[in-house]
Amino acid sequence: MDVVIDREVPSIYNMYVSVVGVANINGLQFYGGIQTNISGWASKEIRERRKSVQAV
Repeated sequence: MDVVIDREVPSIYNMYVSVVGVANINGLQFYGGIQTNISGWASKEIRERRKSVQAV
């Protein structure tokens, strides 16, 4: 199955595309995908979470 995102995704959106879903390797469950706007650490040295921007 192909997934096409045919327009700009606004920066206020938190989008996750699960390309793997849930799978097993040697009996261990995992999932995987692509995520945008995750509000991660501000930098390598500053490990405080950035504040998320909420959609209005």
